[in-house]
Amino acid sequence: MADILRLSNISRTSNVDLLTGTLQLQDRTWQPRTAAVKSEYTHSAYGAQPDFEYYDVVTDQLDLVGSDTSSNLRTGVQDIEEMLEEARRWHANPSTEESRWIEWYVDGEGAKRSLLYQGALQFPANVGMSAMLQDGKVLARLAHTRHPFWESVTSGTAFDTDISCMGGILSISNVEGTVPARINLSRFLVNSGISGTITELWAGIREENQGTASFVATWEAEAIADGGAGILFNSTTSVADADCSNGYKARITFSTTTMLKRIVMRLGDVVGSNYDHFVGRYTVLARVKTSADITVLLRLRAGYYNTTTSPDLAPAGEYVQISDADTWKLYALGTVDIPGARFHSGYGSTLTQYAIQIDAQKVTGADTTIAIDNIILIPNTHFFHTDNTYVAYVANRELRLITVENDEVLTLTHGASAEPFIDTGADVTDWYLPTGNSILVLAAQTATAHDEDDTGQVYLGYYPRWLSFR
Repeated sequence: MADILRLSNISRTSNVDLLTGTLQLQDRTWQPRTAAVKSEYTHSAYGAQPDFEYYDVVTDQLDLVGSDTSSNLRTGVQDIEEMLEEARRWHANPSTEESRWIEWYVDGEGAKRSLLYQGALQFPANVGMSAMLQDGKVLARLAHTRHPFWESVTSGTAFDTDISCMGGILSISNVEGTVPARINLSRFLVNSGISGTITELWAGIREENQGTASFVATWEAEAIADGGAGILFNSTTSVADADCSNGYKARITFSTTTMLKRIVMRLGDVVGSNYDHFVGRYTVLARVKTSADITVLLRLRAGYYNTTTSPDLAPAGEYVQISDADTWKLYALGTVDIPGARFHSGYGSTLTQYAIQIDAQKVTGADTTIAIDNIILIPNTHFFHTDNTYVAYVANRELRLITVENDEVLTLTHGASAEPFIDTGADVTDWYLPTGNSILVLAAQTATAHDEDDTGQVYLGYYPRWLSFR
């Protein structure tokens, strides 16, 4: 593949060649810059800790020379200026269809490009050349501002057509690039046999970190003797239930209105090895069932649990009130970090003691019990949640997240009566795809209940990105 440097539209049907065109790159006048990292620093006496904020846009310039007829030189200048104006117009007017890019790749690289924000041609004085186009020559300087990254012109895909809506995992492998990829299209659908229309959905993507092979998103709350991970306290017992993920649930019986520790789940009771495969930040969901006449408060705690001293762990969320009727539902309880501080290899087997604790308190009502089936860890680094979607098997009604080339995120869904796509107003955090290997974890439920047997489909289309050479 030959060297390429040109301006083009996103479909690559309109191009201005800057190597062999009317105006050509003057040798050694372009030094491509990489994006600067912007961070806020917390200083200590002998160092500092950066808090990463963003990659800054890149402002660059290159010199072009032309030697041709006056008419052709003017046309060459106008072709570049039209591209720059079309770039500006795309950002200023959402109804403009095609963005403009600068493509740059050398022999042996895969094709890549960077989104143009704006630019201008200048005509600096130079010996032997003039903006008056004397002697059929011109020198032009192209100053432009572009996206921080170079992006592949072709997309990759990752998908699972049968993923559980209760902590199902999609494994994603070998994503190219030196920075996270843009997920241009995320699609979430459901399979036949779904219990109803999905109205609430969580999804999160986690870097490989120390590994993912042993990662389990769903932690069972019932007693260890019944196949779960629960250490049960204060009138909490393990009870068989065919509607639960492992055939058992933890049932809490309230005899007072005091907030008490009810369940502790240790990492070492979830898996038997590779505990560091859980390192990451997670939103914790609990699958809870109440009776028709009770209101309770739940509180999430997390930390390191010693079975000898049985300490209360540190709070990891606010109080969550639950008062639904007699049905299983998912509730977000808070956010946890595993291992709770910056990871290093010295943690070793101590990660077995990392634990998640659930406290519960009855507030009002004549009934005296609730049940907890499990908790689900949804990665929180690249995350989204919506409770305003309508995903159904009928008519392929689906949820879509679209990340436009300027990194604007659109969250679209069919309406309640199968209307055309509408904005869901989802909570979205850094919805990008890490380089290398990663996992996506999914959870979803209808407006009235969560069914352990519901499954869906996840499709990701993404464009790898680089800071410089591909």
